[in-house]
Amino acid sequence: MIISLYSRLSGVQAFFMPFDQSRFIAYNSGMDKETDERLTAIETKLAYIEDFINKLQTVSVEHTKTLDVLETENKMISGKLHDIADSLEDIPNRRPPHY
Repeated sequence: MIISLYSRLSGVQAFFMPFDQSRFIAYNSGMDKETDERLTAIETKLAYIEDFINKLQTVSVEHTKTLDVLETENKMISGKLHDIADSLEDIPNRRPPHY
């Protein structure tokens, strides 16, 4: 994943590429309009992506909690079914009273 850090410090703009930190490009603040618009569009898209990821993470946490509750309930029901099955085996195999 390529993430760019764009900062304006004292009239100098810096562009960092985290995948290769040895590269550093500093250029004058006289950036042309097209480049500025493209950069603004990229920053906007990045903001939407970050928001989307945060929402996905929230939903994922909620689903994990729900799964934990369902697993606990499943174990309880399974245990009760085993108890019932064990108690049914204790009844002797005899004729019903109406025979």
